[in-house]
Amino acid sequence: MPAPRLSRTKTVAVAATALAVAGVVVGPRALARTDALPSGGIYSMHRSGYNVVIDGWAAAPDTTSPVVVHVRVDNVRVANATADQATPTHGHRGFSVTVPLTSGPHGVCVRAQNYPDASQSTLLQCQTINYDYNPKGDFTLVQSPGMLTATGWAVDFDTPHQVVGYAIRMDQRQVAHGQADVVERAGHATTTVRTLVNSRRPSAESSRP
Repeated sequence: MPAPRLSRTKTVAVAATALAVAGVVVGPRALARTDALPSGGIYSMHRSGYNVVIDGWAAAPDTTSPVVVHVRVDNVRVANATADQATPTHGHRGFSVTVPLTSGPHGVCVRAQNYPDASQSTLLQCQTINYDYNPKGDFTLVQSPGMLTATGWAVDFDTPHQVVGYAIRMDQRQVAHGQADVVERAGHATTTVRTLVNSRRPSAESSRP
């Protein structure tokens, strides 16, 4: 007995339904869900003034939209960035974010936020950064009858091309102050100070005013 044949109307309806389903699955902007976490990397973490500048890239397999990157300092979220800048190796998936840092050691961590579940993220890098913003310097003392000569240098690496001020105290009393404005060969600014003192050599210290 021959198999029953579908009418032309039913055959066309079945085909149309199949095409409609296929269009939903493989539409032009659709991405297959992988449930994989985003990936990325850090190009550099470098100091700029009183900040750390973080450059890197990030991408997520489940979306064509830019990935959100967030920065934590000492486990506190302090900054966000969008990975949509041009990079030499990863297309327009780069980011650059500037974060202020106080003097001393801090744990800086960068994470790429997952899509669509933003509660998950990928750790790109964690680093302990220790910036010292205090000026540096040294001095020597030469005592002669009734006179004490202090010669030294001072520099502030936050502003290496600017003159650094100084003060000299003897027995907790300021006896001289000024600016280290004579350039040495080594690049440090130096100064020489002469001041009258008692015959007993006092304790002396230098500081930035």
